Amino acid sequence: MKLVNKDITAIVLVALVSIITIAGAVASFYGAFISRQAVVETQLAHIRDELTAISATISEREDRVQDLSERLSQLEVRLNYYVRME
Repeated sequence: MKLVNKDITAIVLVALVSIITIAGAVASFYGAFISRQAVVETQLAHIRDELTAISATISEREDRVQDLSERLSQLEVRLNYYVRME
């Protein structure tokens, strides 16, 4: 009977150690996952900021191109007028 009790105790201890080890591994994996997710979210925020800045720059350049196109059209109209006058 004492041998059976020792075997059961050993089995229970091994089971507890195994459960604690597995729980620690899962917690470690989950912690690493959360940490990596935080890094990815930070990178995503930086990418969004950069895209916003790029979009603003493109918008400003489009406005400048539109302004230059209008000025060029006006100059072409004036040039055509003066060419006809000669």
